[in-house]
Amino acid sequence: FLLPAMEYCRLLLGLAALFWAGAEAKTLEERKIQVMNESGVKVQIHWINPTTKERVLQTDPHLFNGASFNLNSFRTHHFEVRELPGARSGVCGGPEQQCRVGYYTVNDNDDQVVFVRPGDGEDGFEMVHTDNKRMARESATELLSECQRKAIKAISTTEDMGPDAAKEAISSVVSCVENSISAELMKSSEEISFQKNIRTKMGDLLENYTCADEDLETTKAEDTTFWQHDNGYSDVHIMIDRPAS
Repeated sequence: FLLPAMEYCRLLLGLAALFWAGAEAKTLEERKIQVMNESGVKVQIHWINPTTKERVLQTDPHLFNGASFNLNSFRTHHFEVRELPGARSGVCGGPEQQCRVGYYTVNDNDDQVVFVRPGDGEDGFEMVHTDNKRMARESATELLSECQRKAIKAISTTEDMGPDAAKEAISSVVSCVENSISAELMKSSEEISFQKNIRTKMGDLLENYTCADEDLETTKAEDTTFWQHDNGYSDVHIMIDRPAS
């Protein structure tokens, strides 16, 4: 049973898309959200009570242009981003000097980032909401589009699409997907290694600082031994048993 070359290509591209879709969202409802203010003005962020529709201020008291704001929330929570009038002008940048607003809702996914940007002449802000699954889909779409383009070009330039030519086209798609995935996995591995190295170095610095601070309250010793010197013996309490210590 043989499928046409294009059907094989679609099958392989579909399997690659499943790989890039990423893991399922956490069962826990709590999510961490980062809001990036790129609107050019100061804004306030309010949580909207779903029952009373009351606005509850989250920023303290506002978010400057170019700044970011992190908050812990829960999926389905709805937020409003509202422009503040200029300190000198006393007016906002919307049509007829009205203050612009924008809205976003926490979804099921991780690594959520909301970009607040000026609208194109509209009453509200442009709200760009990204997360781990959206970024995975965009990455997969870019990767698969390039592989598909190469496969279609190879097939369209082949006059006689016999078994050997179909096999070569399929192998080309497989190779393209494998190479692209390998490159992405390599970048992820390098990032994990880099972060691990940073954490290890920070741990060493914190341990050495802790040992040097005589006024810091100590925890229970890992072990107790003694130190022999010219004047006799002294008790030694081992608080941290690490090579850096």
